[in-house]
Amino acid sequence: MVDFERFKLDNGLTVLVHQDKTTPVVAMNIIYKVGSRDESPDKTGFAHLFEHLM
Repeated sequence: MVDFERFKLDNGLTVLVHQDKTTPVVAMNIIYKVGSRDESPDKTGFAHLFEHLM
């Protein structure tokens, strides 16, 4: 199992941190809890558009 630290910032952003000192690499992933399932029927396609804009 991967050890990680989880905390929430004042703005509500949840942060997960994992440190691996065996390699000199930094990586970051951003995951949004949004998508096409959250679109209204009259505004379909916006999730796909924003995916490319981010």
